[in-house]
Amino acid sequence: MVSIVMKRFIALAIPFLVLVSVAVTLAWFEARRAPNWETKLNNYVAQSGLVPETMQIKAVVEAGRPWNFSATMGKPVRSDWPWDIDELPFPPTAMRCVLLQQEGKSAFAVAGEPERQVIYVGYHNDTLWRAGWLVHEGPQAPFTPELAADLATIGCDLGLEGNQ
Repeated sequence: MVSIVMKRFIALAIPFLVLVSVAVTLAWFEARRAPNWETKLNNYVAQSGLVPETMQIKAVVEAGRPWNFSATMGKPVRSDWPWDIDELPFPPTAMRCVLLQQEGKSAFAVAGEPERQVIYVGYHNDTLWRAGWLVHEGPQAPFTPELAADLATIGCDLGLEGNQ
């Protein structure tokens, strides 16, 4: 009698343990994966002509009001958008504001000054089947008061005050 109960218990326990171990392994791998917005940002840095070895991400801030982001605030990098559509769905439902700083010389930077640029990474969704993160190129230093107003509008504080 005990033998039959034990065999049934083992027959049910082994598949359950296999299922639990697969679920734990998948959860562990998912926790280690970089967020999709960060992957898009890294792809942009790698493909934009910036030198990744000297590029520093100085600040990343999640926008508090991404629905206020407009097409005039940044130029979308279309090569990063996987869908062949003419018009981007606006406004984005989520947004990351990123301050990039290039250490070293470039044609646009004053000698000894690091080149800086604001990048927006927005999550666009057409409410049907097209959804994903897209990089928008923002302005380069020197930063204008309009940029500060735009950042305040979408709820991003990159700490640019007094650091123009």
